[in-house]
Amino acid sequence: MWGRNELRPHTFTQSVDANQNIQYPKEFLCDLFIVLLDLAIASQASLYRMNT
Repeated sequence: MWGRNELRPHTFTQSVDANQNIQYPKEFLCDLFIVLLDLAIASQASLYRMNT
């Protein structure tokens, strides 16, 4: 259920409490950025494979 925060749920809740005025905790945004980066790299790799 915790996903990546399984090992550090206390850190996750602390970041949520500290950022009540921010809609999402920073860890979520970092994870989202990493996922988007992975998708971009994967799509670039597949395009490169198709072109060669």
